[in-house]
Amino acid sequence: MPLTFWYNCLSDPSRSVYYVIKKLGIEHELNIVEIGKETRTEEFKKDVNPAGTVPVIKHDDDFIYESANIIRYLLDSFDPEDILLPRTNLKERAKVGYWLDWRNTTYRPPSQLAIDEITVEPLLFGAEKPSDEECKKMVGKVYDNLKVIEAAVTDKSYLTGENLTIADVYLYNEVLEGQKFIELEVKGKTKEWFERVEEDETVKEITDSFLEALSKF
Repeated sequence: MPLTFWYNCLSDPSRSVYYVIKKLGIEHELNIVEIGKETRTEEFKKDVNPAGTVPVIKHDDDFIYESANIIRYLLDSFDPEDILLPRTNLKERAKVGYWLDWRNTTYRPPSQLAIDEITVEPLLFGAEKPSDEECKKMVGKVYDNLKVIEAAVTDKSYLTGENLTIADVYLYNEVLEGQKFIELEVKGKTKEWFERVEEDETVKEITDSFLEALSKF
């Protein structure tokens, strides 16, 4: 039975899940939902996700939530090559898992706060934009985290070695969000890594759809 996928290209975790689905050619039904409106309805929360967020997948009769959890499930279930997320080599799997968790616990909180406070809330909901000093402080925390990525890719092509893994795609989408919403500037080895990830055809296709949607705002 094909899986059902609830998605919006403006959601960077949704784009990472969609990357896995498209890269592996997983048969699916795509439901594009409007973030902040459709996802917050009682109907969506009752029928799809009580948290009112995307991405969500339904496989057979089971709903699966949270992007990193969905990614692990899809790759463990459908990835015959065992490359994007190692399955049997537990040490290599742990290296990828570290970056998936680091993105959620360390990188995303200050990044999303800056994006929401500086751009999304003022643009969509008329909130007052923080002062220049407050903006600088928030964005500074994001730059602190970029230093961790810089250190990781200084002596290798990708976050965990010489092969692209889902960790690279996951962090790429998060950094891309910062570029577009808070004018985050990516430099040095991080820029080289970013552009290397961008060369993946599936990444490029999904990124193009994101940029097209963003241009309408």
